[in-house]
Amino acid sequence: MNETYSATMTFWPKFLLKISLIINSLLLSVPAWAQSSSVGVAPFAVNGPKEQQYLSGAAQDAVVGALIKKGASAHSIRQSLDPDALRSVSQGKGQDSLVVAGRINVVGQTYRVLLKWVDANGVVNQDYLEVADVNQLLPRLEGFAAARLQAPSVAASPAAPVEMAPVPVAKAERPPKVFKPEAEPVYASAPAVEEKKPDKQSRKSNNNMEPKVPEKVVPADSLHDYSSVSQRLPYEVRALGYGDIDGDGNPEVLLTGKTDLFVYRQNGGDLQEIAKFSGKKLDTFVKVDVMPAQDGGKPWIVLTNLRGTQAASMILRFEGGVLNPVVQEIPYQLRVVSREGTPRLYGQTYHGDSGRYPTYEMKVSGNKIDTADKLEIPSEIGLYNFDYLPPGNPNGFVLAGLTPMGKLKLFKEEGGKYKSAWTSRETYGGSANDVAVEVTNTFNEVVADYYIVPLRLQALPGGSTPELIVAKNDALLKDILGRKPVISDGKMVKLKWDPLGVEEAWASKKVDGSILDYLVTSASGSTKLMVAVRMRDQNFFEGIGRKDSVLLVYDLNK
Repeated sequence: MNETYSATMTFWPKFLLKISLIINSLLLSVPAWAQSSSVGVAPFAVNGPKEQQYLSGAAQDAVVGALIKKGASAHSIRQSLDPDALRSVSQGKGQDSLVVAGRINVVGQTYRVLLKWVDANGVVNQDYLEVADVNQLLPRLEGFAAARLQAPSVAASPAAPVEMAPVPVAKAERPPKVFKPEAEPVYASAPAVEEKKPDKQSRKSNNNMEPKVPEKVVPADSLHDYSSVSQRLPYEVRALGYGDIDGDGNPEVLLTGKTDLFVYRQNGGDLQEIAKFSGKKLDTFVKVDVMPAQDGGKPWIVLTNLRGTQAASMILRFEGGVLNPVVQEIPYQLRVVSREGTPRLYGQTYHGDSGRYPTYEMKVSGNKIDTADKLEIPSEIGLYNFDYLPPGNPNGFVLAGLTPMGKLKLFKEEGGKYKSAWTSRETYGGSANDVAVEVTNTFNEVVADYYIVPLRLQALPGGSTPELIVAKNDALLKDILGRKPVISDGKMVKLKWDPLGVEEAWASKKVDGSILDYLVTSASGSTKLMVAVRMRDQNFFEGIGRKDSVLLVYDLNK
């Protein structure tokens, strides 16, 4: 046993004994009415070094203590419960009105705590806490739990057994809350605890448990939250499209998995599948767009498909409730771009690497699509991560794009060419949408085992001041074998130009997963932001055994 472990184990038993004494004294004072609605708290899972495993029971006791202080009849559950499968567990065999589980991920010196709870009706909620100092973990967790967990109502009827709990029929499981607060938050709803000034003899022993600095309250309206969220989709989402593909005047939602294209009708937050198109085993669907057909027929569904080092994109139509291919085996990556209100089909070659290729406007001839005019899009800007800015802005910017390093660049047009006029210090983008193929550099050296499909950048229509929507996925580490980004979480950001440069006008709450694609849509005077999210696997190796996604919708008019 090393010295650090020995010192830690010497300190924590005293602290845990103190918590135990507090809990026992509170148990004696819990009102009789509180006993009718009990809360079960399971030991926390700890993904970290062996010397941190004591946090499992300590965190459990902290949550139990927080609930008891609120007057709830809380108790410890002996067995560990998987937070990711909390709804399917026994829920205290029908005896508890609320079941709580948690997980602590130790990442470097940071402690990320997942708190998840489910009531007797199977409604699941969750939230996150980040702590930079282990000595602040339990005090912060106790206040966090007190603010987040709502004790069962006194007037509520006793919890029914799980098999009797009502289960929605027409609606799949509503996912838990998937956002966590920004770093170093404090929750204004946490109960105030009177601090007692320690005497000189106890000051030294208690010093490590006292907050070093006063905590700041994050305003509740400082971060955007989604207005609706879909049911969990049982596949790993890759791309998002939106448009009226059947001609009924109502747009449909298009989402792709790796080898499948799904068409949904949207009813509030729910998605109703109306069609599916399956590709071949070697296919990788990475982008999907909707474009008005050139022949006056039903709209085109432009599907970019990559097979190793070759592109095999296609165009489909939705006819008779079926997705029918119109043009297949197109050897280009494709994208529908709106320029001054006119949709255009752009394309770029692909050879399985991250080389810089020119962008072309594509021409359609019968059942064949080929390149037409070469565009002056800067080669450092890829096919998907640029957008045209609305004309007439006083600064003269006409194009915005993200570089491979994630820098935002604004361009002006001079002599028919785009010239860089401004570059951000901050980085944006980051993608977890990848194709399993070797990526080489100019010296033909393999630098990665994956080709990363870049995230799009989208300009908001109208207005003389450039406004952009970008995603920001934060990578924790690289997979040892594939060297691909492992996304810890992501958020959406609205950027707006001011006289000093681009500033962040607002940001969404962080998503516990990877943002794979997004679109800004406008209908009936309402502007919405749709975001396709692959939920994050909680294991060390990202994506193993976890293939589910959700569609989030944000209201940009608020």
